[in-house]
Parts: sequence; structure tokens; C-alpha cells
Amino acid sequence: MRSSEGPKICCDVHVGADPSRVWDLVTDIGLPARLSPELQRAAWLDGAEKPAVGRASRGTTVTG
Repeated sequence: MRSSEGPKICCDVHVGADPSRVWDLVTDIGLPARLSPELQRAAWLDGAEKPAVGRASRGTTVTG
């Protein structure tokens, strides 16, 4: 990795579930906020409801 590319994480996970159900979960931008005591909300910056290549999001966390 080049430092100009920024930090990256990559992993393989084998999930024994229907791919469409897994896709619904991993693309639900609000799911982490519903499960986390730290993350309050997340939203797509352009107001969209679905993920797409190049789309950006913002998360809001609990501040001390």
C-alpha cells in the first residue's frame, strides 16, 4: 500500500445466509447506529437512500 492511498482494511468472511439478505444488512447505513451506543446516526451526503460507487456518507457520534 502506498501512503497516498490512505489506510485500508480488507478481510474475507464466509456467511451462511442468502446473499440478498446479507446485502440488505451491509448496505443499511442506519444499522450500525441502531446497534451502537457511540454512533448516533449516519446519512448519505447527497440525500440518497441506497449505496452506490463514489457515494459519501457522514456519521454522527456521541461527543464527550
